Amino acid sequence: MRMLIYNETMNWLIIYHDDDGHTLDYAVDMLRKNKIVPTVFSTDEFSDISSKSVIDCINNVTHCIILDDRLLIQDKTAFAYGFIGGRDLKIYALKNDWTLAMAKFRDMSLFVRSEDLFSEIENTFDSIRSEYIRKCAKIALFCDGIPFTAESFAYSLAKDNR
Repeated sequence: MRMLIYNETMNWLIIYHDDDGHTLDYAVDMLRKNKIVPTVFSTDEFSDISSKSVIDCINNVTHCIILDDRLLIQDKTAFAYGFIGGRDLKIYALKNDWTLAMAKFRDMSLFVRSEDLFSEIENTFDSIRSEYIRKCAKIALFCDGIPFTAESFAYSLAKDNR
C-alpha cells in the first residue's frame, strides 16, 4: 500500500479544455491563495496516458478539478479519466457525459457552472484540508500496524490506562 504523507501542499490536479483559459486562470489563482501549486493538464495533454508526467500525476494526485463540460464517454480522454476515477480521491467536476456516468459509481461533486464549482471549493476549503489530514492520519496508523477500528481504539485506551 502506498503511504500518503500529509504536507502543506496537497497534490491537486486541474484538467481543463483548451478553450477555457480564463476559467483555468481562476482555478489556479484560487488554489494558490490556499498555498497550493496545482499540476495542470489540458484535456489533450492528459489523454496521453503513456506520458511519464501524466502517469506520475495520476499516482500522486490527492484532489482533482475537471473543467471540461464537453467530454463524451467515447473520447480518448475518458480512458485517462478512468484512472483518476479509480483512485480514492476527491473529484470536483463540471457535468459531462463521463462525470455523470462516473457519479453512479463514486462520490463526485458535479456542477453545471464553473463559478459554482469554485464557490464550493472556496467555501469548504478548510474542511477539505481537515478531511485530507484525517485521511493521512488513518493511513499512517494502518501502515504502523494499527487498524482504525473501535476495537483497536478500546485496546489502546485500556493499554494506556494500565
